Amino acid sequence: FEFREIDGVTDVVTKGPGEYFGEKALLTGDTRAATVVAQTSCKTFVLLRQDFEDTVGPLKELVQMSEDKKMLHQIEILRNLSDVERLNAVRRFRPVKFKKGRVIIREGAAGDTFFVIREGVVGVSK
Repeated sequence: FEFREIDGVTDVVTKGPGEYFGEKALLTGDTRAATVVAQTSCKTFVLLRQDFEDTVGPLKELVQMSEDKKMLHQIEILRNLSDVERLNAVRRFRPVKFKKGRVIIREGAAGDTFFVIREGVVGVSK
């Protein structure tokens, strides 16, 4: 298979048996970022988005889980977890949104929750 960027870039990447393409658009829902041309007669396996979602789950959830797993690897107290343990941790986190100005935790309150900031900025004070 030959990959040519749609915007005219002429870099060519050749792919062969066992390699894949089309995953980015499948995962993100974006339009195709490259043109693929068969350089020889080819047989491929094709997986439709709906079949993928029925088998693996919603793509956005899968992509977010992958990103969250990478993010957890950056956190010092979670760094030594195995990939399986980190994936299990990601599954246990619950998304919670806070509006600007909202107190998330208060000094002196019970320490029974752990937060990872996915978006935004918080201020920490004593």
